[in-house]
Amino acid sequence: MEQRKIGIVAVVYFCLFVFNSFDAYSDEILDDEESTRHNFYVSPEIMIGNYWGLGVNFTYTYDHSYSFQIGTSWMAKKAANLPNDYYTFTMFTVPHDHLTHIHIALGMMIYLNELETIRLNLSAGVASTSICEPRNFVKLTDGEVTEDGENYTYQHFEYDKVSLVALPSLQFLIQDNIGIYISPSYIYNSDRSFSGVKLGVMLGKIK
Repeated sequence: MEQRKIGIVAVVYFCLFVFNSFDAYSDEILDDEESTRHNFYVSPEIMIGNYWGLGVNFTYTYDHSYSFQIGTSWMAKKAANLPNDYYTFTMFTVPHDHLTHIHIALGMMIYLNELETIRLNLSAGVASTSICEPRNFVKLTDGEVTEDGENYTYQHFEYDKVSLVALPSLQFLIQDNIGIYISPSYIYNSDRSFSGVKLGVMLGKIK
């Protein structure tokens, strides 16, 4: 799990480096017409659905028509296998199922108005998903509790899956360098899937 966290941080820093390098390259090397065909932006987002979470994406678009995205997200919900009589003295120690995704996706953009300020990005791809869930719940006897005030002990089990992702989004381009979007999203694998809505902000060269 620690190696995966390091990998995620490395991906984020690499994408930020590419973002800064691309922005300087497009301004200094490409002419105005060619520069507008190559756009790159970052999009932090929140997720609401059968899991809640946060994410960040780095998206490259070509000729206002196609997109390539790499992104990562962190999701959680109360553990599905939590015993009915589980209790804790603090809400912060309740066991949760955790999902961590690193995805890549390709998309096609369709503009919905003449000003080209509203567009659909029909995006889909694949993800590497890390799953962490509590297992092996053992109830303490005689009213005993753990140091965190829980009446059960348990272990965290971690494993990886390959997921399919569908990330269509309706995007509103407010200015040349800022926009917002809503995305009904589905991330599928054989064990833990996410279905819900993502809400995000696009920051960078978006049109």
